[in-house]
Amino acid sequence: MPLVLRMRAWAVLPILAAAYLASPAAVQAETLTIGGTGAALGTMRALAERFVEQNPEARIDVLPSLGSGGGIRALLGGDLNIALSARPLKKTEREVGASELAYAQTPFVLVTSRRNVEAGLTRADLLEIYAGERISWPDATPIRLILRPESDTDWRILIAHMPGLADSLARSKHRRRLPVAYTEQETMGLAEKLAGSLATASLSAVIAEDRSLQPLVLDGVAPTVDNLSNGSYPLSKTFYAVVPNDPDQLTKRFIRFLASAEGARLLRRHGSLPLALPEGS
Repeated sequence: MPLVLRMRAWAVLPILAAAYLASPAAVQAETLTIGGTGAALGTMRALAERFVEQNPEARIDVLPSLGSGGGIRALLGGDLNIALSARPLKKTEREVGASELAYAQTPFVLVTSRRNVEAGLTRADLLEIYAGERISWPDATPIRLILRPESDTDWRILIAHMPGLADSLARSKHRRRLPVAYTEQETMGLAEKLAGSLATASLSAVIAEDRSLQPLVLDGVAPTVDNLSNGSYPLSKTFYAVVPNDPDQLTKRFIRFLASAEGARLLRRHGSLPLALPEGS
């Protein structure tokens, strides 16, 4: 039966883990293959490494970025054990035979290759930058804006929290050619190379991949896990683990690890707010 995942994620994870423990045995996969949104890959590699240290008979392959949709399609096609998504499943995807579990949130951040930008930016600043009305940093270095596709989760998060941003960009697009990056890794790599860059990213990816980028303070609030947790930092991205409705035993064991206290510690260490309860709570 499909898993019912309508409750709050922090309540669902322990229940799901307990259900997996009680489920009938299945053939254990030799290799667990994970793929999907690039924003979650760095942290997932750290989790996979720790899991394999504890379970040396297991092997986990974390693939390069497939995107959320690409990961879900690969899972539904039988090519992945777990898909990582930055969006919940669509109704049609659930009907095919998959369930999603929200396991973490991370601050969604503006990043730059510049250093010592303590003042950060405001939403008003961003409207001017995307409109092409503000084209340089305070020291006159040109702002090198990097976009994501308008269909991408990053762009949807940004415009949802900043009314007028899409219109600002639309008015200025015809006057300038702006680079568009299609994955988290491509975005961060380009932002590292360009002097004066300004791009969007997930804090978890910046930390887990040890990127030479500075997350910017927004409206005077630093993009930290604590500030996300207390509600003072407004921008976030939610990560979902998507699994088949009848996952194999190795997948179930990894989900239990993701729901564990150690899994939560690793998530937090890599810039994510765990949505799971600690083990035994």
